[in-house]
Amino acid sequence: MRRVSGRGVFVAPLLALAMLAFAHCAVPTAQAEDVVVLATDGGGTMTVRGTVLDYRGDGLKIEDHTGVARTFPAARVIDIRTPLSPQAEEAERRFAAHQWAEAVPLYQAARNAETRGWVRLRLTARLVRCLDNLGQAEPAGREFVDVLLAADPNTPYFDVCPLPWLPASPDPSLQQAALGWMRSPHPAARLLGAAHLAAGPHAVEARSTLQALTTTAPKPIAQAALVQLDRRDILAASEDTLRSRERLLRDMPRNVRGGGYYLLGTAWAQRQRWEDATACFMRVVILHDDQYRLAARALAEAVRCREKLSDRESAERLRYELTQRFADTPEGEAARAAP
Repeated sequence: MRRVSGRGVFVAPLLALAMLAFAHCAVPTAQAEDVVVLATDGGGTMTVRGTVLDYRGDGLKIEDHTGVARTFPAARVIDIRTPLSPQAEEAERRFAAHQWAEAVPLYQAARNAETRGWVRLRLTARLVRCLDNLGQAEPAGREFVDVLLAADPNTPYFDVCPLPWLPASPDPSLQQAALGWMRSPHPAARLLGAAHLAAGPHAVEARSTLQALTTTAPKPIAQAALVQLDRRDILAASEDTLRSRERLLRDMPRNVRGGGYYLLGTAWAQRQRWEDATACFMRVVILHDDQYRLAARALAEAVRCREKLSDRESAERLRYELTQRFADTPEGEAARAAP
């Protein structure tokens, strides 16, 4: 019988482990199983497993373990779970912790290393949201227009379009970029550019562009253009118009609903309808806190509404929430400094 030395017994398992580790690292992420959750016609959900081949505005294509590929409408996609690189996983953790500045370079590095085109676009969508939450309107807009829209004019990530909802004057660099977007062939880019230019020297062209989009653009973009026009018009709207707009918002894209409810809140507050205003502002805080800066402003406005109602207990509770959830925003800092 051949005798195996102690050294040989030790080396063989090490070699096997090394080969296993190499094989694990060498397997492309795309080969691992993806899990897609889809909405069904009956109001429920269904789960499909396999390898996602593509995800665009016209549908999601997935191949099962037998090699059969199926395509599902993008509107039915609720969630996609897919293996990510360590950098992307860390970026997701930073995103969940609202550490936008730390997440940005991680998403950029993860995108550069990612081989799957549809995942690169997904990481870009996260990057856009981070930049928008940091108040970096121009970089956020460039990522949205130059990457997401350039790859797919009907992008399924329209919900991260970094539309402005709070009063602001674009600096010269953003103004120049917005002019280019407003004159783009892509309706979503025209929407974004016109939204930034709706006040100022290009206001007439911008409002004309928004008005045209309400009748010529695909439905989500047309709805967004309508609500963007409200940024100036809603304060003069009748109560019937406000109620009508509130009903319309329920069927609008998610990012538009957040901005729309904020605008409705300001309109009700102007009329001293503090309860109605509070309800609108709190919808933003509860349902749209991924629009971080907008949610912080909405919560600050909700505090003011409760103070107007002499509801000191609710005002103090909401002010405390503002200092905890939105501590790094101007609204959070002001709440913390309040006597």
